[in-house]
Amino acid sequence: MNGIVAGIASGSAFLVGFEGSAVLAAETRDPKRSVPVAVMSVPVILGALYLIATILQTPGIILASDAVAAGASPPTALAHEAGLPDAVGRATDLVVAVATFAAFIGFVNHGSRFAATISAEGLLPRRVARVHPRFRSPTYAFLLTIAFGLGGIVALVLASSGPIQTIYSAISTLVVYFWVIPYTLIRVGAAVLLFKEGKLTAGTIACFLVGAGSVVWIYISGILFPPPAPADAMSYVAVSTTVVLSLSFSWVARRRRRGAVAGREGGEAGVPASTGRS
Repeated sequence: MNGIVAGIASGSAFLVGFEGSAVLAAETRDPKRSVPVAVMSVPVILGALYLIATILQTPGIILASDAVAAGASPPTALAHEAGLPDAVGRATDLVVAVATFAAFIGFVNHGSRFAATISAEGLLPRRVARVHPRFRSPTYAFLLTIAFGLGGIVALVLASSGPIQTIYSAISTLVVYFWVIPYTLIRVGAAVLLFKEGKLTAGTIACFLVGAGSVVWIYISGILFPPPAPADAMSYVAVSTTVVLSLSFSWVARRRRRGAVAGREGGEAGVPASTGRS
């Protein structure tokens, strides 16, 4: 069971962030029709293709498990088991590397704009919200996202003595765990919005419950059936990081409110009393 759970968490890492397609709404002629299709195409189509590819590759991966455990990449090991030339495995590795880099760019673009937004709200230093004078991109937020992401990966690599695949498994599991709370809140918010519009149905509620339950179960099962180290610690890393950031943002927000109240009171105290003359 723990192997299945770890596989679900790692596989889900390829699908998280699919709701980012909604940012294209302002550039779409009919967003209420096109955006839902674009958003749902990612988990439905890519999810189905990922599942099919996993089923087809499983027998070969089992035969090549010793080579993978020794550090060989799964595509190279599969090509060897299939009797294909070594060049096929290397070419597949190159394709995977390019795809991974493209995914990295997408996550950084999404994350940097999120960091810039919360900076504009005053929860991070104002400098993070600054945009490039020419390209109009959040340069500081971009660099901040890369620095934290690279620092986390390097720390895991230095702390682990196993093959690089264990690092990937830990990071992908952590990414999925970080998405549990946002996806649950998104479902609650969608239900509230549909309720206010009078469009909430029993079928929609059932979908919300199944979706939220599935996402939460990925996290709970990671605790009940922990994967091999270091991925087993990612559930606690996700919770502790979320708690620390939430408390930090709450503290900053309280300070901002107190400062705003003090500023208004100081401004009112400095206004001279009216003389009764216009």
